[in-house]
Amino acid sequence: MYLKSVLLGLLLLPSCIIPAKIQKEKPVLSIEKLRCMGDCPVFTLEVYENGFVLYDGKMFVPLIGKYSGKISKKELKELQNKFLENGFFDFENSYKAPGMDLQTTFIYFSHNGKEKKIRDYSNPPDELRELEDLLSGLVDKVKWKTMKE
Repeated sequence: MYLKSVLLGLLLLPSCIIPAKIQKEKPVLSIEKLRCMGDCPVFTLEVYENGFVLYDGKMFVPLIGKYSGKISKKELKELQNKFLENGFFDFENSYKAPGMDLQTTFIYFSHNGKEKKIRDYSNPPDELRELEDLLSGLVDKVKWKTMKE
């Protein structure tokens, strides 16, 4: 009985270790949606080179809390290609306009040693909005596992 418990513990251990190891690495894609005065969804989502995805839902989202999941190498490659096709590295560093209570979105992409983080407060190009929607859409596509704090 003891041996079975030890073996089961060893099998489950890697699933607890992976998130800590991944968090030491930099994501290749990420999106962070900050709070506004209304009911804007507040969350962060990070995608890593191996397809591992971390999600932290804070407010006004269906999933509250920290979760991990995975996308396939093919899905990751398709996302990266879309970022390149849409000209992510050619976008401005910040999009803003006068206004109060708009949601701020930070979107990040790293590819072949090049990286960029964009602050979107208002009026981004359609191609950037499309990329934000693609990353945000992973929340509904990934099979999530609850992470312990």
